[in-house]
Amino acid sequence: MRAPGNLDGLFRPRGCAILGASTDPNKAGHQIVRNMKTAGYPGELYLVNPRGGHIDGTEMHRSLADIEGNVEMVVWAVPAPFTASAVADLQQRQRRHGDVRIVVTVAAGFAETGAEEGRRWQDLLVSTCKQLGIRVLGPNCVGVIDTGSGVDTTFIMGTDLQPGGISFVSQSGAVGAWLVESWAARPYSVGFNKFVSVGNMADVSLVEILDYLREDESTRVVGMYMEGYEQGREMARALDELSRVKPVVVLKVGESEHGARAARSHTGSMAGADRVYDGVFRQVGVRRARTVDELSATLLAFDQLPAPRGRNLFVLTQAGGPGIYSTDILAGDGEVEFARVSADTRAALRDVLPPFASVCKPEGHADMTAAASAVQHGRALETVLSDDGGDAALLLTVPVLFVPAEAIAEEIISAHHRLQASGIDKPFVPVLLSGDVVEHGRAALAGAGIMAPGRPEDAAKALGHVIAYHSRRRGDARE
Repeated sequence: MRAPGNLDGLFRPRGCAILGASTDPNKAGHQIVRNMKTAGYPGELYLVNPRGGHIDGTEMHRSLADIEGNVEMVVWAVPAPFTASAVADLQQRQRRHGDVRIVVTVAAGFAETGAEEGRRWQDLLVSTCKQLGIRVLGPNCVGVIDTGSGVDTTFIMGTDLQPGGISFVSQSGAVGAWLVESWAARPYSVGFNKFVSVGNMADVSLVEILDYLREDESTRVVGMYMEGYEQGREMARALDELSRVKPVVVLKVGESEHGARAARSHTGSMAGADRVYDGVFRQVGVRRARTVDELSATLLAFDQLPAPRGRNLFVLTQAGGPGIYSTDILAGDGEVEFARVSADTRAALRDVLPPFASVCKPEGHADMTAAASAVQHGRALETVLSDDGGDAALLLTVPVLFVPAEAIAEEIISAHHRLQASGIDKPFVPVLLSGDVVEHGRAALAGAGIMAPGRPEDAAKALGHVIAYHSRRRGDARE
């Protein structure tokens, strides 16, 4: 395995050439050019197509070898049947200049098809690049995004590249696109750091990317979509070393036999026995998400929430049903303890809330009732988090006409500011139900740096993951 530092060219290339750039807006070779320009790539961007032409005023070179400037990255958007001629151009480029370090192969039609012809094309590309000292990402990948360096070699539509601490590596380009596009589609910015689609892993592997992200100072949490990996010991080693310094959240598919077969037909990955993966994840401290929404919420929680001091969680709810629903999820996972607050805090909650509110029945739970005003939401949250017995809080509410979402969000933000002013910085997650009706309130919270998932199950799962990970880091996690 090569040193992770050798992958710097994947994220910060000095000069990039799009091989197979196209004037046709319906082709990947056109969208990649647009995305690189939109991302603000600061280096020289070269477009290559044997037919010549131009895109948005940028002239296209007829070959890689014709480019006089520095080219560290080549984005390979050439259809697989043209591999031989494209490889010859790459060889000539390297003989003349010797500057190419990485080839990002977004084209499909290689070994993942299972056809002998596709395997031969992939072998030709990878063996040639190995001889030339060039790394290959893919083939059959979507590419890479780095919001810090202005790199976006993908053909994902509708991206909004806001900086953040989440880095995501995926064996499915579509799942990565799903996450990136869903974050961009929200009425508030959700930032991330890096996205890597590994495709067939004919050269650069999942393990190498994980090792690189472990050393990457701009990455705070690593997410991964995984179908299967043949070098199990290497994967376990990489996950263990990574999770010791940064949270790792994995969505592993192929639990069923049908799912495992689908994984093999997708990228040729061997899914293996799911219980083995599950056991490894538990052993090394990796957090496993079961849905894409849980994955997304958990990544955001690790990126945005402070580390809890303990595992004691308090549930504040304005609506009985969502509170019970979330409590069941938290209790069933067994990741948290329900907070036991002091007698003074209980009395303060009774004073703050409507007279018929249910306080600490059971422990760590308060039903504020639908009569709770926006001000009472904020005061109750502040009261709970001010207690030494509470390490984190989940707040659930269904805004109504006389208590609108925007007013609740404003009071939550005010409570957050008062807590910070008094030196209290504990994780809490508010959930404003339901859907588009409350988006303005959720947007206000996000604008204040407060994550606000739309579903209680995602918030509960995310908080559980955060509490469990940091408990393990402190050495007090349950086995």
